Amino acid sequence: YLDKKEKNILIAVQTDITEITTESRQMQDAMRGALKHAKSISRAKSQLLFQMSREIKTPLNTIVSMTELGKGRSEQKEYVNYCLDKIEASSKVVLDMIENVWALSQVENNDIQLNNDVVLFQPFIETVAGKAKADAYAKKINFQLEVDPNVAKCFRFDADRMRQVLKNILNNAIKFTKRFGTITLIVKCMAEKYGRQSLEISIKDTGIGIEDSFKPRVFEAFSQEYGDNVYGGSGLGLAICNHIIKKMGGIIDFDSTKGVGSTFRINVDLDVATSTYQLKDDVEDICRGRRVLLAEDNEINLEICQQLLVARGMDVDVAENGQEALSLYMSNAPGTYDLIFMDVRMPYMDGLTATKKIRSSGKSDSKTVPILALTANARDEDISQSFEAGMNAHLTKPINVEDMYRCIEKALRGELARRTGN
Repeated sequence: YLDKKEKNILIAVQTDITEITTESRQMQDAMRGALKHAKSISRAKSQLLFQMSREIKTPLNTIVSMTELGKGRSEQKEYVNYCLDKIEASSKVVLDMIENVWALSQVENNDIQLNNDVVLFQPFIETVAGKAKADAYAKKINFQLEVDPNVAKCFRFDADRMRQVLKNILNNAIKFTKRFGTITLIVKCMAEKYGRQSLEISIKDTGIGIEDSFKPRVFEAFSQEYGDNVYGGSGLGLAICNHIIKKMGGIIDFDSTKGVGSTFRINVDLDVATSTYQLKDDVEDICRGRRVLLAEDNEINLEICQQLLVARGMDVDVAENGQEALSLYMSNAPGTYDLIFMDVRMPYMDGLTATKKIRSSGKSDSKTVPILALTANARDEDISQSFEAGMNAHLTKPINVEDMYRCIEKALRGELARRTGN
């Protein structure tokens, strides 16, 4: 420009924008990465929904069809029992799928929590093996269980999670082993120190084996060597097993030779515990003659739970919602109920509110009567809410009969102290 003396003057301004452009570039890269991750999650969820919707149709079709066939020939007891067996087997397939999907969601949210159960090991492993053995024999596959005599009688670990891991691996072994093959479940004590045992649990099969090219992807979610059209499945099982065993502080690995078979090994350290296991007769004795208040709004769930309690010699009063449960409790003398089963989601008054009102009612047994949550809500926050309301235990649906009876036994023996509550 020209100054007053009409002389040319040049003014130069320099700004270093390196930092600004670097930050902008980093922000753009982060946004692209976040978008890519979001798309990846979306694709994974879509893939999961697609595969699960397809996989679940087969067992559901069996359940519906066998129900109709059984109803049509109700006078033929043997055939009806055959239909019921097929319905039961298909129901377990559906339940396994749901458990795996639920476990995957917990893995993705880093939300897997482990219980510290006292578990009598021999009955535990024999039950797991017994179910796998029945499935293997149905395919004409030999099944063997070998347990090291040095393995402790009783441990502390999450029995449900360990059962889920073993079931997933055994199901794969059965799926990929042909007729007249062999599956062996082996438990060894590798070391013992400071009240802990290092166990190696191996599942060995003479199946089709795994290609070398697929081995690095074995523990990835949705990974299937042959695609879901050949052997079926969602490809979630081993990924979930890997996360659960890592959460337990253990390691899972495998060896496999194409055309020869595979061996999956779980190495985990478990605390040795003192057994509090009771024989079934003892459970029946402690239950017989006890009075239970059962609050459940679903008619089928109510009938199932009531029959399970009656089968152990218990007297059951029923309520269809929390308000009815509260009224029954308040209208009876203290000590009338030895145990209360409380569904969480019910009309008029939910189970959490009813429990809080019982605990704060001022009756002489209001703080001591065992209250057990019985609900489909299985998230950690749901479990925390149950305990915060004053419940002694949190049982999830569908009902695991063995877990239910074990919980009842502990409650009646006074072994289920409230963790928190009003």
